[in-house]
Amino acid sequence: KQGVPVLGTIAAGGLIEPFTEAVENVDLTSLTLPPQTYALRVAGDSMIEDSIVDGDLVFLRPVPEPDQVRNGTIVAARVDGHGTTLKRFYRLGDRVSLKPANPKYDPIEVNATQVQVQGSLVAIWRNYN
Repeated sequence: KQGVPVLGTIAAGGLIEPFTEAVENVDLTSLTLPPQTYALRVAGDSMIEDSIVDGDLVFLRPVPEPDQVRNGTIVAARVDGHGTTLKRFYRLGDRVSLKPANPKYDPIEVNATQVQVQGSLVAIWRNYN
């Protein structure tokens, strides 16, 4: 199949389990994206102040060196025992804060060893049809 694999849904609210198999493909032949880009469909409203809304597709690239992720980067992050979420990443010593862009949600603050950064945001696709 051609296009970018959509691997499932990412929470923009709570945490949900990620998918590893493509559930659909999006043909974006006119869009230039980094190698290994994958997409997740957003479910929830925790990132609305960053203009990421329920139903959007977010395009992420794998993060080869998670220790090099800059504070403030929007990432897909897996939290041990809880699932995966889309948030802004902040490392504070041996702690990580995953901050939403909606004041009705609290940041997720955990030990850095409990977080695996799975990808960093490169693009958002919103279909209005």
